[in-house]
Amino acid sequence: AITVTPALAALLLSRGSVGSEEESPLVRLLRRGYTTSLPSLIKRPLPLLLVVTIVLVAAGASLASMGSSVLPTLKESQVLIRWDSAPGTSLPEMDRLTARAAKELRSLPGVTQIGGHVGRAVTADQIVGVNSGELWATISPDADYDRTLASITSVMKGYPGLASHVEAFSTDKIRENITGAKSDQIDVRLFGEELPVLESTASKLATAIGRIGGVAHARVARQSAEPTIKIQVRLDAADRYGLKPGDVRRAAATLLSGTLVGSLFEKQRVFDVVVWGTPETRSDLTSVRNLQIEAPDGRHVRLSQVADVAVAPSPPVIERQAVSRLIDISVALNGRDRGAVTHDIEHVLQSTPLPLEYHAEVLGAETQPMGRLISLAIAALLGMFLLLQVWLGSWRFAALSLLTPLLAVAGGLLAARVSGGTLSVGSWFGLFAVFGIAMRNGLLLVSRCRQLETDAGEGPSQSLVLRVAQERLSPVALTTCCVGLISLTFVVLGSRPGQELVQPVAIVVLGGALIGAISTLFVVPALYSSLAAAQAVEPEPVTGPSIRVDVSELAPHRPLEDTA
Repeated sequence: AITVTPALAALLLSRGSVGSEEESPLVRLLRRGYTTSLPSLIKRPLPLLLVVTIVLVAAGASLASMGSSVLPTLKESQVLIRWDSAPGTSLPEMDRLTARAAKELRSLPGVTQIGGHVGRAVTADQIVGVNSGELWATISPDADYDRTLASITSVMKGYPGLASHVEAFSTDKIRENITGAKSDQIDVRLFGEELPVLESTASKLATAIGRIGGVAHARVARQSAEPTIKIQVRLDAADRYGLKPGDVRRAAATLLSGTLVGSLFEKQRVFDVVVWGTPETRSDLTSVRNLQIEAPDGRHVRLSQVADVAVAPSPPVIERQAVSRLIDISVALNGRDRGAVTHDIEHVLQSTPLPLEYHAEVLGAETQPMGRLISLAIAALLGMFLLLQVWLGSWRFAALSLLTPLLAVAGGLLAARVSGGTLSVGSWFGLFAVFGIAMRNGLLLVSRCRQLETDAGEGPSQSLVLRVAQERLSPVALTTCCVGLISLTFVVLGSRPGQELVQPVAIVVLGGALIGAISTLFVVPALYSSLAAAQAVEPEPVTGPSIRVDVSELAPHRPLEDTA
């Protein structure tokens, strides 16, 4: 701007007509309307202030109600489908379910290819069991992306008992690297010992978390149960036969589950030697009750004589962390910022009383990029305000210079609200862009007014403000038209694959550039005249030569040292 542009102007404009200042018809039309409307707004700025207040309040309300995320939503042709079945599901069953789901997905319109894998390979980087799998679906470039993705999600929801998550591969990896989570949800983990208490407490917390704004639903990841033979020793009956509870449990465990008694080495291989009951002794509940237990005196008694044998539900996997049992609560988000929802969840956890020796915590809460972004933005605004005060020499005009970019940001927020109501990473880039453009336009106008006042050596006047505003009309209008035309192109093209970042940027820039231009051309001149007039009528401190008064003449009857 300060090197290349003057050099090119010297080369390309040296042979042109220097004195020609002919304006285009569009500029003359804008100048005519601008010259007519601006003086009345400068004389009566109250309606303009009312409009500014309404715009700022509406933008603040929109920001509070809109969801935001630093993660882009990419419309990639490769869609990753993660799904998990109940623990203990066999590999053949997972193969059958995966093949059935792949066949159903392949029949959808818009899906061209399907691939997948089940479990974990020997050298794989994922620590999963045979009850986990992944499917890859390729969406055709000619298909309706949103409709095809919704069809894939609907098909995967048609498998009850299997948890599935559908997302573009790049989006999944970006989220995993930034937030440390494999999906766009927040996990709350509750620690304790007794499973019934854990489940009841987790249900209570899930109900409280579900009332938080921005939470779509909060579900307790209940552990699946399978029918298991439960043997409860009757102490009085076992004592009559001279049996201890441990003897009964060990004998029953050996006959039903097996006991490792040694190892067999053959051809550099190790085989476990297990003592186990025959299949006939554990085929049904009756045969289990008739198991023979050897007493210390050599007698044999049936298991049902010394213990109660029944079928009861039992979890196949006991999950622990730091020697404590746990249960997870999955919180799905609904457009709101992840950091804000996490803060509210932590407040709920602190305010909800839990049983003794039970506690809950949010997993991955240490990574909150949105909070860091807001903190840096506030620090940058304070730094800008101080630099503007040094440059303009006035706190009032420094605050006025920050008003224009804030109004431009408000216009971008309102445009994002109308378009979809979610601030993506592209929307944030657009807000930064309109802030910079509006800051430059507003600062040039205010700085030009201050410079003319200093050069003329006179106070501010309405004619001076009008002259500077008319000088800035053409540059501001040209900048707004260029930026608006570029943004309008991507807005018309819409949100299609490949434009996931550009389209939100264009929407925000288009709205922010229009509001920023109106603010620069109308709001700043009107408020500058009001602030300058208020500063001109302020009483200045009286300065002049010092006056010495002889105190002895004013009070001759008092000693000099007393009146000094």
